[in-house]
Amino acid sequence: MVRFHSEFLRLVNLKVEAHIGVDSEEREQPQPLWITITIPADLSRAAQTDSIDHTLDYALVAQETRRFMEGRTFHLVEALGRTLGGHLAEKFDLAALSLEIKKPMAVADCDGPVVALSVSREKTNQGTPP
Repeated sequence: MVRFHSEFLRLVNLKVEAHIGVDSEEREQPQPLWITITIPADLSRAAQTDSIDHTLDYALVAQETRRFMEGRTFHLVEALGRTLGGHLAEKFDLAALSLEIKKPMAVADCDGPVVALSVSREKTNQGTPP
């Protein structure tokens, strides 16, 4: 019998623009960030039915991530990561997710610093009284 373990949906290096930086001059113009979002998921039903109705639509996750960035300013990638992680967990009722946020223009002669974090929360039982 074949068993599947450690199933994830992952968006790798989603490019977003952000007003982010410690100095006000750095925040004036949007800068590129590369965000990788990893969401643990049971993919069995989606695999059996081959239907988008039985999985998390990662295009919606990407869209929501970009929408979240609009009109927001952050000093630190750390603050952005915690705020975005909590937002996505709530928005999509996720028990867990991981983020890696790379700021490629922050440090010369490297691909950029990366802030990585994991978020966990209790999922709500929609439709079930407490």
